[in-house]
Amino acid sequence: MASTERRAALPRLYATHREGLHRLVRFGITGVANTLVNYLTYRLFLLVVNYQVANLVAWAVAVTFSFFMNARFTFRTRPTWSKFVRYPATSLVNLLFTSVGSLIAVNLFHADQRYITLIMGILAIPATYALTKFILKDPPGDLPDAAGATETPDPAPHPERPAPRP
Repeated sequence: MASTERRAALPRLYATHREGLHRLVRFGITGVANTLVNYLTYRLFLLVVNYQVANLVAWAVAVTFSFFMNARFTFRTRPTWSKFVRYPATSLVNLLFTSVGSLIAVNLFHADQRYITLIMGILAIPATYALTKFILKDPPGDLPDAAGATETPDPAPHPERPAPRP
């Protein structure tokens, strides 16, 4: 009996938390894409500047990319200037991990400059989810979508999406 109850509980649990689980998966996909953008930008700039400057440039490029991916893809909300201005706060954890962590790892432990920001960036990902969710959430009163998540409606219909229903 207990085994049957446990099997029945899993679909109920999934149904209850489906949107949150999907959002976590989208956040993971965005995190991987953002890490690639950051790392490729870092490696490109490492050819012409020192590793700390390359890291800061890569961070700025990655924050901009991450903002739009997280707003549109992960949290399905409209990007606004207000959110964009606040969004870099979500990446301060990443910046601290990659900058300070890289500095310590390179200078004290002789870590390889080519890979250290990638490692530090991966270590920072879990902490950024809660901050990102807080910054990108829409204010109370926005219209809920069909799944119950709030989404600010676009002023103009998106070419790949039907216009929001009234």
